[in-house]
Amino acid sequence: MKEFSFFSDEGLQAIIPAANGVFTANSLAKIYAMLANNGVWNDQVLIKSEVFAELSQIQSIKRDRVMPIPMKWRLGYHRVITMGKRVKKGFGHIGYNGSGAWCDPQRELSFAYTHNFAIGSITGDYRLWGLSQEALRCADAELKGSKGWF
Repeated sequence: MKEFSFFSDEGLQAIIPAANGVFTANSLAKIYAMLANNGVWNDQVLIKSEVFAELSQIQSIKRDRVMPIPMKWRLGYHRVITMGKRVKKGFGHIGYNGSGAWCDPQRELSFAYTHNFAIGSITGDYRLWGLSQEALRCADAELKGSKGWF
């Protein structure tokens, strides 16, 4: 692994689950839009409701051993990390390079952020946290009439 680069052509083309997904922000947001709609996309059920209920259920609320905060792990997903806004039923995943995406079924909202530079950090790119916060604030302005910080 010392010589391996996730950002090389070989690294981007390798099949490494949970480590090197390669997406555009648009394609990633579409996947999470389906998840925000409880597994339905264009009136087609892509994930059965009982499977969706299982994958979106919190499995662990303990503080994570890598991230120094409770991640509220689901099956392959964790809580939405923002600069304050709460997303009780939302879930997503931050990538090692700082890109990430999430959905919020309660707000019927999906969000994705990708970039094209190599940072390689377990905490991701803090711009993702800030952009997530503002996306939620704008959604709340539309849905509730008030942006609010929390």
